Amino acid sequence: MLGDELKSFAFFRSYYEAAQELPDEQRLALYDAILRYAFDNQVPELNGLVKTCFTLIKLSLDVSIAKAKSGRSTEEYKEWRASVLARDNFMCQSCGITKAKLNAHHIKRFRNDIGGRTDIDNGMTLCERCHIELHSQEGK
Repeated sequence: MLGDELKSFAFFRSYYEAAQELPDEQRLALYDAILRYAFDNQVPELNGLVKTCFTLIKLSLDVSIAKAKSGRSTEEYKEWRASVLARDNFMCQSCGITKAKLNAHHIKRFRNDIGGRTDIDNGMTLCERCHIELHSQEGK
């Protein structure tokens, strides 16, 4: 991503549904707060119900923004993940399980190897359990 400028973020249906309960002026203030927070990194000054709604939305908004900034939401990354899983026959390369939630694990850390983030040879399929175990061992 060029600089730290966010180009997009996820706007969930639950945000829309929460906002629909507000009067027009408050709904506009909530939408404006969400957009200023996401795109301009401005924490809005709010009060009342708008502040309550924004506070509840903020946690999932933070996750969405972090994911968008990480590069893991790009089409290139999604293709890399699908290619790793397909190459490994949708099977955990550690325990051999196939009927589990599978992750595409970066052999060289995602944050440290920018050039290798979408290199299929820098990936392996792990079930969620083995993936968590591997990362917990890396810290020791």
